Amino acid sequence: DKTVKLWSASDSQLLHILSGHQRGVSSVKFSPDGKTIASASWDKTVKLWSALDSRLLHTLSGHQEPVISVEFSPDGKTIASASGDGTVKL
Repeated sequence: DKTVKLWSASDSQLLHILSGHQRGVSSVKFSPDGKTIASASWDKTVKLWSALDSRLLHTLSGHQEPVISVEFSPDGKTIASASGDGTVKL
């Protein structure tokens, strides 16, 4: 449905819905410090969200095909995105 849903792990309640992608979401990751969420999408973008208030922080673009996967580096300072166009962008 083009959204990311955040749920409470303790009681299964829906906490927030992150809306903004134009196509389906393929991957979601929390940053190591838990403050940022990265979502990869078939709309060829990665979106960065505040995990604290669900606000959209940035949209990363540049892939020519859908973004399949996203990952934070262990220190949280770099994000890697992998796309169906055969590239990985940092």
